[in-house]
Amino acid sequence: MICTVQEISKMLGGNTIFDNVSLHIKTGDKVGIVGRNGSGKTTLFKLIAGIESPDQGIISFKKGTQIGYLAQIPAYESTLSGRNVMMLAFSELHEMKRQMEDMESQMTTASPDQLERILSKYGDYKNSLVCVAVTRWMRSSKK
Repeated sequence: MICTVQEISKMLGGNTIFDNVSLHIKTGDKVGIVGRNGSGKTTLFKLIAGIESPDQGIISFKKGTQIGYLAQIPAYESTLSGRNVMMLAFSELHEMKRQMEDMESQMTTASPDQLERILSKYGDYKNSLVCVAVTRWMRSSKK
């Protein structure tokens, strides 16, 4: 399991948003959350991202898991374009990609001992989850 949500409950303003919710996310899973406005989709993403804490229950992650979160209503400088805001949300992912490309290059000239070390680190990167919560649909600029 990459992410395990165990029996979480959350109240906001005296209203129960969820009660005793559990879920498991495995490597390779693709997860979508659909619901009416005010049903708790954004709250669930905030709980998973660690921005908010559940009132009860546990949220745990596989060691090395990284979480990214793009706010539904962002508070960014007005001079930033939508694309630049998205790039900020994915900055850790882009850095991870750059480091993996560096390791791929190093593999071509590495000694057997170095190659084993590089492959181990590369595997850790490949198995890390970067979960990005985008709670609003965005239209692609490609047509």
